Amino acid sequence: VQVTPNGNIPIPMLEANPISGGYEILLTYENDEEATRSLTDKEWTLNVVNASSSEKEISWQVKGQRTTISTANWKQGVYVLQGIVDGQECTKKIVVK
Repeated sequence: VQVTPNGNIPIPMLEANPISGGYEILLTYENDEEATRSLTDKEWTLNVVNASSSEKEISWQVKGQRTTISTANWKQGVYVLQGIVDGQECTKKIVVK
């Protein structure tokens, strides 16, 4: 785990912005622009979990700060996006209608 110069451990956050047919996923670090810039070449894992069944739907490796997911063939419901970067986990709920 990287520690910033001021001694804080950066906290990862996921943003999910609706786009046509899915979402754009953006990984950032809360209040830490320098750590966020370091994500350009970083590999991390993105899991999608069905919130009602707790089943993992998809898992893949992402390189860089952003990716897109297509929800076109997903069942309606609530899903939890789980990002894992440097052993730290962050989550974001999305609703598929």
